[in-house]
Amino acid sequence: MTIKRFSIGNGKAELIGWIHPDYSLERASAIKERPSLIICPGGGYAFHSVIEEDEALSALYAAGYNVFSLHYSVGEEIRKSEPEKELAIAVSLLKTKAEELGLGHKVAVMGFSAGGHLVASFCCHLKDYDSVCSPEAAVLVYPVITMGYWGHKGSRDLLCHGDKERELHFSLEGQIYSGFPPVFIFHTEEDELVNVRNSLMFYMELVEKGIPSEYHVFEKGLHGMALGDVASGMHYECANAWFGLLLRWLSEKLDFKS
Repeated sequence: MTIKRFSIGNGKAELIGWIHPDYSLERASAIKERPSLIICPGGGYAFHSVIEEDEALSALYAAGYNVFSLHYSVGEEIRKSEPEKELAIAVSLLKTKAEELGLGHKVAVMGFSAGGHLVASFCCHLKDYDSVCSPEAAVLVYPVITMGYWGHKGSRDLLCHGDKERELHFSLEGQIYSGFPPVFIFHTEEDELVNVRNSLMFYMELVEKGIPSEYHVFEKGLHGMALGDVASGMHYECANAWFGLLLRWLSEKLDFKS
């Protein structure tokens, strides 16, 4: 494993990557090009969830992907540097430096909770960025979608700081367009912090716009459960189920079999 770190933008954002070595140097039949996933952990735009980051990084790396975690701007840093722009820079970096870093050219973006909002917002606003920033797929795990009634107040306050125009811009309902990347969504009805209506309203609009998408909602599972690792204190049977479904979906959308 090679670990790489990149400063992103002009703020304190950082991209940390776990990259597979080129095994074909020892075995000609080994995989030469692996897709990359950028993980945006949750934390209500106040911090980065260590549990979500660690569980996703290790599991996706073990599944054969090159995996990166984006420590995007949070808290007061958001007033200086926009998280969405930082994600755009991160995707562009991996695509433009793919050969130099030993990566495949396909990139998926994955976000948990507020990180899910970041990923969905980036995809909703792709027209504001260069085409090289476009990901091949997006994964939303119990995502914040709206800045309205069903949204997460802490995320709204830190991202929008009372600015009504920003609240409208970052309320993602109604912003899906025909060129949206394929989307995978996981949520639970039991989620006590981000109401399941967030992901439901987003999925319904994806269907209306004809965007390839999967929506998996389970009855049990608290917010922040991530992959349900026993060591994290949140073990749910649906954790293995949703992650297994995700791996199948990613394999299809990124045309990758490890």
